[in-house]
Amino acid sequence: MIASQTRLLLDASRARFATRGEFSRLVPPGVAVLNLFACAAIEGQIRGDPTGHAHALLYLCEGLLYIALSIGYFSRSSFGLLDRCRVFPLTAPSRFWFAVVANVRRPIILALVASSAFFLIVVHRHDAALLMVSLFGLMLIFFSLEMTVATLCLTLSRTSFPGAAGLGAATLYVVGVLCASLLLPDGNLLGAIPPVCWAASAVREAGVGAGVPVLSNLVLAALWGTGAAAIGLRYS
Repeated sequence: MIASQTRLLLDASRARFATRGEFSRLVPPGVAVLNLFACAAIEGQIRGDPTGHAHALLYLCEGLLYIALSIGYFSRSSFGLLDRCRVFPLTAPSRFWFAVVANVRRPIILALVASSAFFLIVVHRHDAALLMVSLFGLMLIFFSLEMTVATLCLTLSRTSFPGAAGLGAATLYVVGVLCASLLLPDGNLLGAIPPVCWAASAVREAGVGAGVPVLSNLVLAALWGTGAAAIGLRYS
């Protein structure tokens, strides 16, 4: 039942956007190019990053963009479709997996993830261990944020709480932390934001060859996303 309901929702979502114009097809490549230029601005800091602060800043910037794109898509497309289907007996897992799959398969999301991964591959191509840890940390960031955003959006969509205002406040909070971290480059604020801090700590430990702390930090980042997914599957 869950798979069939999710498939029907995805088919309905695909049909709504089957008539995209030529301009919309240029947006994903444009996002990828702009993202690469933005990442290149901190390439020097990423290459020599003994504290992990530069990686944390990169992860937070990419995560913030991912959140903005995901919330925008949910508000513009997924929420309207789910609202129209509210009269049908949709299960919470079906709603959750529809929100997740409909977002991650979007070309603009794939362009963001691919360009971020390509940047890390270019920067760390001479250090296989650091490359694998930084890439895995990046993927865990996207995974955790996707699970968290989907759970939050679906939960707020079923209540009388002004979801747009709540999500806007959350986004402003992240922006504020980012701006403060730029003014305070010691990394204290970035180090307080899970799962960014765990992924960046794993990169820092990989740089000194500490295997166990690397694994423990990556596991913590994975548990964050898994916990958010469990909540979404149960209550969304």
